[in-house]
Order: sequence, then C-alpha cells, then structure tokens
Amino acid sequence: MFMPNALKNVLLIDDDPINNLICRKKLHKAHQHLSIVEFTLARKGLEYLQQAQIEINLLLLDINMPDLNAWQFLDGLVKASISVPVVIITSSIDQEDMERANNYKMIVGYVIKPVTDDKIAIMISHIS
Repeated sequence: MFMPNALKNVLLIDDDPINNLICRKKLHKAHQHLSIVEFTLARKGLEYLQQAQIEINLLLLDINMPDLNAWQFLDGLVKASISVPVVIITSSIDQEDMERANNYKMIVGYVIKPVTDDKIAIMISHIS
C-alpha cells in the first residue's frame, strides 16, 4: 500500500503547460509535500535525469512531444542505465501505444487524459 511520506520527488514531462498545471495541482492536493520538477521539452527532462543529484520517485511522461516522443525518451533512459518508475500520461487511446508501453519494464502505469484525482491516486499508488 502507498505510504504518503514515501513519495518525495516527481518529474513531470509534458509539452502542454496546462496539463502540467493540472497535474501539479492535483499531485499537491493528494500529497502536499511533493517536490515536482516539470519540463515541457523531453530532451531537457532527460538531461535533468542524467545529472540529477536527487532520487526521482516517479516520472510522469507524455507520449507525443515535439522534440522527443516517450519512446525515444525511454530509450535514452535505458541507454543511460537510469531506472525510475514511469507513468505514461497521454491523450492517446491507440492500442499500439498501450502495447508498446508493455515493452518497457520501467512503465508502471498508462493513464489517459484528462487527469483526475482518482487517476492521480492510481499514479502514486505505484510507488513502493
């Protein structure tokens, strides 16, 4: 079961600033003591992870972004030997995307937008 104090650092990568705002507010509503770092460019998020001095407890990642898509981003994590639990947050209901997500061990969830309080609870429940 999820323990509220276990989740500390969340990385949010989505090119839609409105979605980032919604996720940030809902995450803080569910757990007010989170540190949330967000990027609208996946490449910047990947660079951040490669240089991060803190443990990221959860990565929320959109699929379709202008610089790197989620699959390119995840391949970059694998290449850099970075292990972090990932929840895909996307508007994609494409079965191919859902199946492709199963190919990555680090993906612990696949959430269809819009993000709701219930979906946030599901996201953070993946943290042990």
